Amino acid sequence: MLEKIILCDLKKEAQSRVNSDMHSSILTNDCENDYCAQIEKLLEDVSSKMAAIRTAVPDDAYPTVFDGAKWKIVIKRCMRKLTWWFINRIVVLQHWRNEMLAASVEELCESTRLLKLATAELTNNVQKQFEQQKLSKSSDIENYIDYMKFEDAFRGSDDEIKNRLRRYLQYIEPGQKILDLGCGRGEWLETLKEFGACAVGVDMNPRCVEICMGKQLSVVEADMFTYLESVVDESLDAITSIQVIEHITPSQLARLISICYRKLRIGGVLLLETQNPAVLYTMAYNFYVDPTHIRPVHPIWLEYLIKESGFCNVIMDYPDYSVRWECAQPHFLVNEDQEGSNHRVDFLNNMLFGPTDFACIAKKQKVE
Repeated sequence: MLEKIILCDLKKEAQSRVNSDMHSSILTNDCENDYCAQIEKLLEDVSSKMAAIRTAVPDDAYPTVFDGAKWKIVIKRCMRKLTWWFINRIVVLQHWRNEMLAASVEELCESTRLLKLATAELTNNVQKQFEQQKLSKSSDIENYIDYMKFEDAFRGSDDEIKNRLRRYLQYIEPGQKILDLGCGRGEWLETLKEFGACAVGVDMNPRCVEICMGKQLSVVEADMFTYLESVVDESLDAITSIQVIEHITPSQLARLISICYRKLRIGGVLLLETQNPAVLYTMAYNFYVDPTHIRPVHPIWLEYLIKESGFCNVIMDYPDYSVRWECAQPHFLVNEDQEGSNHRVDFLNNMLFGPTDFACIAKKQKVE
């Protein structure tokens, strides 16, 4: 119980010291170094106080029984003899408690030091894994093809993509703080910048980051999960991701949406665009052209997952620009008894010639 009380006090003291100097923005390495410095200072203070506890009490700390008049000396000696049997037990008990307190503090200091070393080692391991992941991804694809040329050939020009993405500006307001995950060549970041939003992009492809920097855009080379976790909770107005979620697994997608919910402010917007597997043309041609695609994301599954994560006001947007072919005329039967056939034609039109892309837009609402 004593150790728990001391540990709780140490945590409160450390947190109060850190909070006095921490910023209310996205975490950086400087904040981490400041936290370590605060811990070091706290350990020094605890060590000095612990040393004071174990310092022998000086002889002149208490008045002796030999001071004053003789009759006072006699009374003091008598009182000392009469009360020593009671006071001695209290003194011994208090000394034992002081020793236990000092030993507990020593143990906690050593545990804190070991915890710091373990944290530093874990951070280094995570960084190494991230670097290995980047090298692995690069060796799988970019050592054999130029992926940027591949995107230029199949995704479209910058102006074409920007014109497509302007439809999403209706969900954004100028001056808002926006994070774009997997920003790629930066078409959406450019559109947001021209609109007046404060947008930052994240991408782990160094070529994409270089292209965005050449356009004078704010971009960070990092894994989107690692970067998202470093963002302060409820600090973003919107999180967007254009044609990215088909590159991750279903479990990663669920984790991504959960993290986004924590990082968005109340009323914040989550916007995810991807290819539409409900259209056969997408699965027969679009999706498997890109070798980096892992699994298509069905609109029904994405809508359900977003709602289950706590978002509300979900809008499923199917852009007209992604319709590739002219639909067959559905109402070619005038007989009312054949109306069911017309519905089947509508269904076939949607499945064969419907929008090959879709977007899911949702808001974070305050829990009542």
